[in-house]
Amino acid sequence: MEPLDSVVSSAERDHAKGVKCLAVARTEAAQKRQYNSQKTWQKLSDLVQQHFHGHKPYDWQLDTAEALLLGLDSMVIAGTGAGKTLPFVMPLLYNKASRIIIISPLKALQRDQKHRFQKMGISAIDVNGETWNPKLRQDLKDNKYQAILIRPEMCLQHEGFRELMKSSDFCNKLVGIVVDEAHCISQWGGDFCVAYGKLGDLHSYVPTNVPILATSATLAPAALKEVQHKLQIDSSNMFFLNLGNDRPNITPSVIEMQNSSNYSALLPLIEHLPSTCSPYLDIFHALHGPGSKKEALKCFRNGQKRILIAMEAAGMGADIPDIELVIQFGVPSSLEVWTQWAGRAGRSPTLQARAVLLAERSMFQQKRAPKK
Repeated sequence: MEPLDSVVSSAERDHAKGVKCLAVARTEAAQKRQYNSQKTWQKLSDLVQQHFHGHKPYDWQLDTAEALLLGLDSMVIAGTGAGKTLPFVMPLLYNKASRIIIISPLKALQRDQKHRFQKMGISAIDVNGETWNPKLRQDLKDNKYQAILIRPEMCLQHEGFRELMKSSDFCNKLVGIVVDEAHCISQWGGDFCVAYGKLGDLHSYVPTNVPILATSATLAPAALKEVQHKLQIDSSNMFFLNLGNDRPNITPSVIEMQNSSNYSALLPLIEHLPSTCSPYLDIFHALHGPGSKKEALKCFRNGQKRILIAMEAAGMGADIPDIELVIQFGVPSSLEVWTQWAGRAGRSPTLQARAVLLAERSMFQQKRAPKK
């Protein structure tokens, strides 16, 4: 494992390099088209305050938005709820005729993000096998939507959408391609979802001045390099920002389970719980249909359901600010996955939340170092 000091210094070097790349892009734009960075920042800041009740964007959000406007590939690592969406919203407010493609891993997340964009006054559409039809194709061609939410396989493999991306009229208004939840490239980009590993091919579909922005709450150094490689992002010519993913309003804890496979031990608990709890509990599972999943998340978000028993993908990127407790049954495949799960809690920074990991007894057993 790489020493912590080495990891920190590497991140600082990458950030300094990214800041320099952004400065170079500003200078080149100023020379070629009389671009003014200060005026752009001011306009972006004013637009955010107009649309979001006086909220002022952070400098890093303005930097990231400006990198998109300047055509600079970018990677941003920031904790859940930090505001990673705003940087790719700002260019759409800056130019109402512009559009952006957002690669989103799940249909449920696409729907959630679509509604969030619409509340911001931005026209948005989720493009997938369920929504695709001749009318939608024409609407996309006519630039009806600014935010286009799509899964990687639909973007890369769907013949109709690929034809659209080859159109100069479509691409001329394209301000960038956002790979949201970019850690999925590392975690899912193998046999589980081959298309994630081929997202770098998007560079060949669009003009060279259309940048890629990859965002995530968790990208360890090895995963970061893998994502850069698969997205074909040149580390010597990109804007890079790592804000970390420390969430001081979440208290983590680990509890040892006696036996993770002895489900009969749950019977006394079930008998102890009153039947009145049942209406407040729901399940989100892969075997459930799209309608059931959508309804489960909707009811959980609005408080009709208070407990959601779910698989890993549930709530990924979803804007549910008031989750007070996350319980993970069993140790996940990696620390990154656990950080993602724990980050579902306390999206609102004013909420004190807990994240509990129920770990198998075997996880506490000491392992002997291999003999030399």
